[in-house]
Amino acid sequence: MSKMTHYVASGVIIIVAFYFLAYMPWVNQQMETKSRIDQARQELDDFHATIQQFPSIMASRDELVGLQDKLQSRLYAKDDIISLFDHLTEDAQKLSLKVVEISPTVEELLLLNSISPSSDRPEFLNISIDLEGDFQDLGGYLQEIENNGFFRGLNRCQVQASYDPARKTLMRLQFKALLRGMEDA
Repeated sequence: MSKMTHYVASGVIIIVAFYFLAYMPWVNQQMETKSRIDQARQELDDFHATIQQFPSIMASRDELVGLQDKLQSRLYAKDDIISLFDHLTEDAQKLSLKVVEISPTVEELLLLNSISPSSDRPEFLNISIDLEGDFQDLGGYLQEIENNGFFRGLNRCQVQASYDPARKTLMRLQFKALLRGMEDA
């Protein structure tokens, strides 16, 4: 073989080696870098879109938090009513009295449900309770609830007794109760 052929073959081998060992890795690295840059640009565009939506997202969040507070305050009021009813019933049972009926008026419940309670304004509820039992026990019950923290005043007290000793005395109490005052009871 001639020297020229040898030089040409050596040159081709060097060019092929350079192509596969240096140029191709460099091209692959450039393509990978370009791909990462494109991905970073896409993430940046997504981030900008999110930032533009941020005020409306925060407004929606604030609205939902307000709604949640309103619903929770109503739930707490209803829990307070149930707790108050349980407390009134337990006190009656301790004195061997039978609770015939216990209820707030429908108007009271509708009003309570329509307002949004706040921690700085107390909530009151007019309660009506019908009891049956011994006259002295009924008097003791009235005294018991007057000493509770939820009691805020007697609206009406009606006692109906019978000449028949077999029949129990009936009493209807109507009073104003402070909700969230059960911790004092």
